[in-house]
Amino acid sequence: MWNPKYDFVASSDVMSEEYTNKIDDMMALKNNIGWNLDKLASELDITGDLLRAVITQEVFSEDIVNQALLLLQPLYDEWIAASRKEILAREEKYKQNRFPDFAKKIRQVNAQARAQDLDLFILLNVSRRTMEKWLNGYSVPQGFTRFVIEKLFEDYDTNIQLILQLNPIKKN
Repeated sequence: MWNPKYDFVASSDVMSEEYTNKIDDMMALKNNIGWNLDKLASELDITGDLLRAVITQEVFSEDIVNQALLLLQPLYDEWIAASRKEILAREEKYKQNRFPDFAKKIRQVNAQARAQDLDLFILLNVSRRTMEKWLNGYSVPQGFTRFVIEKLFEDYDTNIQLILQLNPIKKN
């Protein structure tokens, strides 16, 4: 077992701000990588009681705090890199065309509407951004809106007349 230098602290002693900040950093790093105090104490090869005394500032030990920071910082950096990689992978997956079959349908319906100078997003009462997400396959409409698009895809000419009777809009 490692035998670091430490001193007991009198109740009237005040720790330096730098030392207190190092302890805070140590705790933040420990928590971010998901370690508990016992795991950190074990990795430092000291007792959990001694580590708790350092954290509560009953004991002063620059050696323990510095050693903990040297141990934790690279692990934290690895954790950050892995987290960033995971986030980028999630973002990339989200950007992929997740609904290619429906996107083809809505693009065809949108093209037919455009040929008649109709804005499909206005007809469906959705934002341009929502329509773009549907066209790119990032998301799909739900409920009645999806039903309407499916019907327009099946028979555009007949169903667009019915929809325009129910929801008249002005052409561009």
